Amino acid sequence: HLLAFLFHILPTCEPKSVYCRMAMSATSGADISHSAIIECLDTSSSSSSNGANDMVIFNVSGTTLLPGHQYHDPPIAKLVHIDVFGDDGSLHYSGNDLDPKSGQLEYRSTKGDVKVLSDTFEFEAYDNQNYGPESIQAFVDLCCGGSPTVGANVVDGLRSVQVIDAMYKSNASKQPQSIVSDIGGSKT
Repeated sequence: HLLAFLFHILPTCEPKSVYCRMAMSATSGADISHSAIIECLDTSSSSSSNGANDMVIFNVSGTTLLPGHQYHDPPIAKLVHIDVFGDDGSLHYSGNDLDPKSGQLEYRSTKGDVKVLSDTFEFEAYDNQNYGPESIQAFVDLCCGGSPTVGANVVDGLRSVQVIDAMYKSNASKQPQSIVSDIGGSKT
């Protein structure tokens, strides 16, 4: 969800490589903690004098290793932290996904200005009534004839899946993983 959000608000960022390390559960084998560096090409920037386009770096980390779980009272869920670094400044978004007051989205310019773009951290709402997260509820509603929820588009989804695939491959190889893009029929 977080990657789709990033690619949705930064549509000119095209992922090119990923380096990731993960901690895996001994019980289920699922990833329970990760840290990744995602290098993206900014397709909106013009080439610099040396012929290279601007790169944007995403620094993503998260864990489910906080004590407790989402069904405790009070519920405990995931801690998420993401930073995006570019030539003009950086974006910072972090918090506990069950507590909107736990974080915010801010922009820091290279001049030192800080602008709060959202004063809450909204990752995914849980209802704790066993109906699942809003994304699943919206999908079921759509299947039952409801109206679609406006969200990430197909390119956002593709880029998210490309990054997640590269994260697992990078973790397995302990090496950076390149991403080959083929959006719109032109390989870049």
